[in-house]
Amino acid sequence: MDVTFSIESAAGIIPLRSTPGEVGPYRLGKGTTGLGLVPEVVQTAPSPGGGAVLRSRRPGVREGTLVLGASGATRTATEALMRNIARVIRTDAAPQLVAVIPGDGTYRLPFIRIAGGEDAYDDFGDEGIEWSLEVQALQPYWVRDKPVSFYFGQDASTARGLLPDLAELPVMASGALGDITVTNPGDVAAPMSWRFTGEGGPVTVNVGGRGFTIPHMLAAGEIVQIDRAKTLWKVTDQDGANAYSKLGPAPKFPLATAGTVTGNVLMESATGGTVAGWFNPLRELVH
Repeated sequence: MDVTFSIESAAGIIPLRSTPGEVGPYRLGKGTTGLGLVPEVVQTAPSPGGGAVLRSRRPGVREGTLVLGASGATRTATEALMRNIARVIRTDAAPQLVAVIPGDGTYRLPFIRIAGGEDAYDDFGDEGIEWSLEVQALQPYWVRDKPVSFYFGQDASTARGLLPDLAELPVMASGALGDITVTNPGDVAAPMSWRFTGEGGPVTVNVGGRGFTIPHMLAAGEIVQIDRAKTLWKVTDQDGANAYSKLGPAPKFPLATAGTVTGNVLMESATGGTVAGWFNPLRELVH
């Protein structure tokens, strides 16, 4: 099976035909760009030996063109289809291009429209119309819905409902400690989220040479959760309040590199304490 595309937002869902055999009034047309490699922003400096040296690099904003078409039975029906597209792709509705990849899962790429959408009647006739929309993806990688998750604790049911897909997780160890070995099927490193629930502590985490500590005991039911929201890390407690001060000095939050991810977790004196971690794989391109 081929990849299937759609656009989703708070205003609705638009399934898009992109391969022969698919049916529906909307299509992702020829000339669509921006689904491939992410641009890189690099800084270089002249080298005394000639040429230049690389100082830094980071992923840039993904830019592209979405060619969207619609065909209705009448001119009025086509207008209704295009008005629906206009509603769904408005920036305040938070539109996302969605790709369902057989054997992998559902990936999302949030975008904003910066130009395009003028009427351009052509050989489709009055019952068909095509828009070329200039778009930007400020966070340039496709994010998979289903996370890769792992858990350490005496009973996985104690954390059920706190994490996505936790019901599928194995119990990794009899206590809140152990080695991490998971696979990141994505193309680039993904930020890792964590949830530590007392009673237990201190806590030490190390993944790929990066890590952090919680240098004190967590009381029964006390929580420290670490997530990255867009480009910023967020540390909260069980009430959602800022809990950054509960971490040890100079934390370096791990990333799950593409391929095999290894590390270890230790929650000392864990009496019913649990550790859960997860990350959402990132894809660079979809075809």
